[in-house]
Amino acid sequence: MDEGTLAITSPALVDESISHVEVQGHLPFASTTFNNNDEICITVNQQDLCVLPSQSVLHIVGRLTKADRTAAAATQFVNNAVCFLFEELRYELNDVEIERCRNVGLTSLMKGYVSYRPGHENWLENAGWCAIAETGAQTDDDGYFDVYIALKMLLGFCEDYQKKLSSTLNTT
Repeated sequence: MDEGTLAITSPALVDESISHVEVQGHLPFASTTFNNNDEICITVNQQDLCVLPSQSVLHIVGRLTKADRTAAAATQFVNNAVCFLFEELRYELNDVEIERCRNVGLTSLMKGYVSYRPGHENWLENAGWCAIAETGAQTDDDGYFDVYIALKMLLGFCEDYQKKLSSTLNTT
C-alpha cells in the first residue's frame, strides 16, 4: 500500500475565513408609500459585506385597506400575489445587469407550478403560496401581511449561483 494513501498524521485543514453569518436589512431609498411605476432600489454599498444570492430574500410587509382607509378583514391572496406587485426585477453588480425578470408574478408563478415539490411547502407558505386545499387567510384581522420571498424563487441566477457577492437589487 502507498504510504501517502493513509497519511493521517498530517494536520486537518479547516477554513475559518468566514466566522459568522448575519441578516442585514436594507430599506429602499424611496418613501414608505409607493405608487404605480415607482422604482424601489435596494443598494448594498458596504465593501466588507458579502451577499449570498442563493440565500437572500425580499421581506415585504404591508397592509390592505379599503378605499376609506379602514382595515380590510382577514384576506386570502392568490398564490404568489405579492410578486404581482412588481413589473420588473433586476439584479445588478457594479452597474452590470446580471439578470432581469419582467412580469415577476407571472413568470415566478409558472416556474413555481412546474418546479416546486411538496418538500418546499414551508418556504412557499412564507412567500405567500398556499396549498390547493388550504383556505386560511394570509392577512390578520387588521389587514397586515408579512412575506419572505426567496430570490431563488424569482431569479434563476440566485438559484444556480452559490458564491458570495457584493450586490445591488433593483425592482420596479
